[in-house]
Amino acid sequence: MKDRTARNISWSLQLDNLSLDELKYVEKKAREIIRARRDQLRQEALQELERRASELGFDLRELVESARDNLGSRSGKGNKSEGAMYVHPNDPDLVWSGRGRHPLWLKELLIEGVDPASLIVNNEE
Repeated sequence: MKDRTARNISWSLQLDNLSLDELKYVEKKAREIIRARRDQLRQEALQELERRASELGFDLRELVESARDNLGSRSGKGNKSEGAMYVHPNDPDLVWSGRGRHPLWLKELLIEGVDPASLIVNNEE
């Protein structure tokens, strides 16, 4: 650990003596190296995932597509009212899933005395 600390101090002292153009060059090279290292690590991770999926008897592409399909159905994409539990009686674009804080439109309707059960979407349609 002492060696790493000394090495960091050495690098810091060297950087302190560089001109602005030299520092910009070092920064550019560092970004290139970081990008290349990240790409390398990403490739290694992908190979490891493919190997592990194969060991379990799966094709990684199938697993990813399946996960994407499952996540897509829960991500709010598609029809706004899909999965909505409550809908505003006069504006079908105003929906609430029943999770989290009540939206302002629902609070206002509740204050007006509207029965929340009357706003529930009929999922059997």
